Amino acid sequence: MIGLLYLAISVFSTLLNNIQGYLLTKFTTKTICKLRSDVINILFDKNMHFYKTKESGDLHSRVINDISSLQQAVEAPFNGLVKDIIQIIWIYILCIKWDFVLALPLIFLPPFIGLISYWYGEKLKSYSKKIRKVISNFNVFIYKILASIKIIKCFKSGNYEKKNFREMNNKFYNTKIKLSKHAILYWTINNLIMISIPISILILGFIKLKKGVIGLGLFYIFWNYSKRVTKPYTNFSKFYSSIANAIASLQRVFYLIDNKEKNREKTYTSQIDYSSIKKMEVKNLSFKYPDSNKYVLKNINFSVKKGEVLAIVGPTGSGKSTIVDLLLRFYSPTEGGIYLNNNDCKLYGERDYSKIISAVFQENILHNTTIKNNIVYDLDCFKNKNIKNVLKKANISNFVNNQPEGINMIVGDNGSKLSGGQKQRLAIARVLLRDSDILIFDEATSSVDNMSQRLIKESIYEISENKIIIMIAHRLSTVIDADKIIVLKDGKIENIGNHEFLLKNDKLYQKLYSYSQIEERE
Repeated sequence: MIGLLYLAISVFSTLLNNIQGYLLTKFTTKTICKLRSDVINILFDKNMHFYKTKESGDLHSRVINDISSLQQAVEAPFNGLVKDIIQIIWIYILCIKWDFVLALPLIFLPPFIGLISYWYGEKLKSYSKKIRKVISNFNVFIYKILASIKIIKCFKSGNYEKKNFREMNNKFYNTKIKLSKHAILYWTINNLIMISIPISILILGFIKLKKGVIGLGLFYIFWNYSKRVTKPYTNFSKFYSSIANAIASLQRVFYLIDNKEKNREKTYTSQIDYSSIKKMEVKNLSFKYPDSNKYVLKNINFSVKKGEVLAIVGPTGSGKSTIVDLLLRFYSPTEGGIYLNNNDCKLYGERDYSKIISAVFQENILHNTTIKNNIVYDLDCFKNKNIKNVLKKANISNFVNNQPEGINMIVGDNGSKLSGGQKQRLAIARVLLRDSDILIFDEATSSVDNMSQRLIKESIYEISENKIIIMIAHRLSTVIDADKIIVLKDGKIENIGNHEFLLKNDKLYQKLYSYSQIEERE
């Protein structure tokens, strides 16, 4: 009867185990996908300061590697857990019922396994964190190598980078070996405890058998069950070590989740008239970064109207790009504000504000897809006619028309098939298709040749009639026709005027213009 009952329980536990395996995979996959989605959403909500202080490779490792490791660490040991629990409970009930003294080695087994697993788990968490950090450093290293491969080839610094990689690799090796030593010690002790159970039952059973207290059949059953119970406990030990490993990954992921910060103030979109922007004003604007007490901008005031071109010039580090970051609401002003049609820009919804203002940067990211897809990026409604129109305005239509694939030409990874000037003009076409009222050009011509600079300049001034144009310039020849030029120094406005006025009255502008002329002649 007991044999049939044991057979029925074994069949039931096996069936339940298979169902559990399917449900576990479904649950963990869904949970991991949800976790990864939540992390991505949180990353999109982080402000620009977060990305300026973090490395891309480390973030990639946390989102991809650590979350994947978390799934592997949790899913594998759970498989068979239900079956093991049922088997152990059944064996314990029978053994305690038949002979409590002979069952004592089984009763004392869990505390020993628990203590040794706890000790090992703490060690594992510590070393797993270190290993995750080294893997993250690998990602950072690969990102850096791929981004700077031209410099490495130019300077022949491959041996230097190989040395850096070897040091990282050695650190990974040493950490892994230390973890392995602890693992060997743990499993040695664990196995000794497991071996001691059947041996103890064998000794106790032999004594009882000799005294005639138990029969040979019961003695064999106890000895057989003592061997069967060791496998589930071994699985429990693996389960605990896997959980400890998962915690190390989880802590790295939760670092991103727990460090939420609000990127924007609360917006009140219903209060705003979204008609065409006729005027932008910056009033008493001062700014310092969240982790600093030093102001990088102090008491900035200027205004620009529709149809005007405003240029901002100044030495490196004067705060030009910081003004752009504030205008784009990557950061919020520490003091003062930015006003559109006399409305504080903080009252505009984020999505609506992004339609009002667009920017072309010095380094523009292009995706490894077609010219068309790069231009219409994130736009739901567009017409091919509009694409052709913006390509013409951006002075790149001739190049596109001369390509066999036309607007369906693949531009390569980050526009690798295009020249610097072509990438910039494609970026200009991208913002023109959005038809924003305010366009910002942040050093848009600083890294292109003179011909490309001239074409980009023509594009900018051609579209300025119905737009507010703000230009951050390194080459002053691109801004001499601007309606207003702001001269910035050490985060403060030194002077405002047109080119002729500043050339006569501002020494810093005179110096910047002279340097610019020398650079262009060279």
